[in-house]
Amino acid sequence: MLVEILLLILCFALLIAGAGWLVDGGSALARKYNVKFNQDLYLLGLGTVILFLAMFSGKRKRLDRWEASIMLVIFISYTIYLIRSSIS
Repeated sequence: MLVEILLLILCFALLIAGAGWLVDGGSALARKYNVKFNQDLYLLGLGTVILFLAMFSGKRKRLDRWEASIMLVIFISYTIYLIRSSIS
């Protein structure tokens, strides 16, 4: 059990550190960095933390319907915010 948790934490850390820096570095080489992009990264990090915590709540170690509903509401709200901000 402890080994599985440590392995999951290691995979989580590698995913965040490796993929995040690779994507940011590649996009920075391709074009000038947009500071407004930070908002998307913060929301992505928040969603990852919420999903990570949700996996350890409950007995089944899977995403329950109410947890998925919360994440869906956050996603829809953020999409509406992005559409409204791009229109105005």
